[in-house]
Amino acid sequence: QNTMANSIKAGVKGFLKRYTWRELEPSEGNYDFSEIASDLSFLSGQGMHLIVMVEDKTFVNEQPLPQYLAAQTVRNKSGGYTAVRWNQKIVTRMSALYAALGDRFDSDPYFEGLATLESAPSLDDSTMNATAYTPEKYRDALIDVLSAGAVGAPTSRMIWYMNFLPRKQGYIADVANAVAPLGVVLGGPDVMPDHVALQRLTYPFYQQFSGKMPLAVQVEPICYSHPHADKSLPTKYWTMDELFRYSRDNLDVNYMIWVRFPKADYYNSYDYFDALPVIENNPIFNQ
Repeated sequence: QNTMANSIKAGVKGFLKRYTWRELEPSEGNYDFSEIASDLSFLSGQGMHLIVMVEDKTFVNEQPLPQYLAAQTVRNKSGGYTAVRWNQKIVTRMSALYAALGDRFDSDPYFEGLATLESAPSLDDSTMNATAYTPEKYRDALIDVLSAGAVGAPTSRMIWYMNFLPRKQGYIADVANAVAPLGVVLGGPDVMPDHVALQRLTYPFYQQFSGKMPLAVQVEPICYSHPHADKSLPTKYWTMDELFRYSRDNLDVNYMIWVRFPKADYYNSYDYFDALPVIENNPIFNQ
C-alpha cells in the first residue's frame, strides 16, 4: 500500500495487483480475501480502483497454487511453475475461486475486476504431452473459467490476458467470441511494436475484436527497453509516448496498465517514472 500510495499521480485511475492462488485459498474451499479487502479499502479511500490478478503461473521458483493442487502444477521454461490449466480439477477450482471473489467484491464500486495471467503456459512439448495437453482442452478450459469469472462478477470486469495458445493460435478467437457477450476484456502483456511474433500472432486479435469487446494491454518491464527496428529514428528505444500512442491508435485499447518498473535497464532506456507524464497527459483516452 505504501508503494501504491507513492504511485498515485495525476492520470492514474487505479492499480492491478497480483495475488497468488495459494494466498487466496489456503486449503480447498477455505478462502482468505483479507489482503484484497485491505487493499480495496485503502484504494477506495484514495478514489482509486483495484484489479485483482490471480496468479496461477510464476516466473521464479515459487509455487503459486495451494498445496492441495500442487500435483496439478508443472515446472515451466521460465524457472517457475504453471498450473495445468486444461486439467478439469484446475478448471473447477479456479471457477469456484472467481465465483467467491465476485460474491465478495463485485458490489464494491472500486473493485474494477479480475485478471488472468498470460495464456502462454511456457511449457516445452514433452511437458505438455505429459499433462495430456490438447489445444481443444485448453480452449474449452479458458472459456469455462472466463465465463465463471464474468458471471460471478457481473458488474465488474473479467480481463483475459492472452498472447499465445500453443499448437492452435487461432483458438484465441474462439475463446474471445465465446466470452465477448459476457463483457470480458481481451488484453495481454507486452507493448512491443517491433516484436515479430507479437505482430504476427497476437496483435491482429486487437484489430479483429475492436468494437466487439473492451481491450487492454500491459507495459511489462521488457517493454521499457524495446529497441526500434528502424535505426534511423532519433531514439534507440521506443519512448513511453510512442508506446502509448501505438496502444491507443493501433491496438485501440480501453485499458492501459503500466508495470511499476522503477529503474531503467540500459542507458537511454526508460522506467515507470518516464511513463508518468504520459499518463498524466492522457487520463482518459478511450471509452
